[in-house]
Amino acid sequence: MSELIIAEDRKAKSKSRDETKHNGEPLCKNPLIRNRLADIAVEIEVVRLLAYKTAWTEAKGLISPVDASVAKVLGTESRQRLVTAGMEILGPGSQLRPGSKWAKLRGVLIDMQFMSFIGRFGGGTNEIQRDIIAWMGLGLPRP
Repeated sequence: MSELIIAEDRKAKSKSRDETKHNGEPLCKNPLIRNRLADIAVEIEVVRLLAYKTAWTEAKGLISPVDASVAKVLGTESRQRLVTAGMEILGPGSQLRPGSKWAKLRGVLIDMQFMSFIGRFGGGTNEIQRDIIAWMGLGLPRP
């Protein structure tokens, strides 16, 4: 799923980068937006590397529930932060469905927003995953 998001992002990036403007200036020239996008890029890279580490340890038979729980929590919450940041940066047009001529990024963000909520519950809620991390990873007492 993340590769699909990245591919869609790359296709739309060059077009949106130059066409999306605020106060007559392209968003890519705004240092606050550039900083926010850099933070998001770092977070995406961390999630990607954590997913690779989790897959590698599982392939070696060394997987622990803690690794999987950390990857799930970080991945789903990062996706939600990514979508929220995109919607804040692009404004109201980012909330329009695909097919609308005013939709930013062809309406991809609103669908991603809906899916990001589902990810927090599918595969065990993030609160349960945090309990697993605390109990098995940190040795804290069971809730």
